[in-house]
Amino acid sequence: MWTTLLLAVLAAGTVRALGERVSTVTARVRNPRRKAVTRRALGVALFIPLALVLAEGLPAYRTTAVSREPAEVRGAARPLLVLPTDAKDDAAVMLWSTRSFPQVANGTADVTPKRLATVRSVARSFPDAASVQAIRALGVTTVVVLRAPATKAGYTVTAVGGLNAYRIGQLGLTVRETPAAIIFTLR
Repeated sequence: MWTTLLLAVLAAGTVRALGERVSTVTARVRNPRRKAVTRRALGVALFIPLALVLAEGLPAYRTTAVSREPAEVRGAARPLLVLPTDAKDDAAVMLWSTRSFPQVANGTADVTPKRLATVRSVARSFPDAASVQAIRALGVTTVVVLRAPATKAGYTVTAVGGLNAYRIGQLGLTVRETPAAIIFTLR
């Protein structure tokens, strides 16, 4: 901050000195028409450094587009768990949750709490009896499996067709399928 302030004071002093120099140069010119042209030309010359400083301040970097919250997550009953769950994917879920601040089991931090580590480890085998019991113990009522990220992450459930309907019923789950996700409701 101090460096910037010092540079700003130096720049102001330079501009003032150049302005005085313009006055000195134009005072030497005798012809009134030439004097006006000289003053304008030197004024434009003083404007060029200002334009360069402003141009330098423009961002020249690309920003990443923020992923949109899937409709399946937006409409799911709370509290919920979004799969896959890891530091990268949970950061997106946390961002999406700032819209209405629902309760989500996903999360991320510099140090992973034991409870979150447990959720992440049991979620990989969802929907088996142990994972359903552990997720239910957390108070989660809805699990949303986003198909594309879950497939990339190697999750076992990415299609309803491979699930045993009887087993799902025994675990106390209801399943709703969309093109982008599978939504499990824990009863």
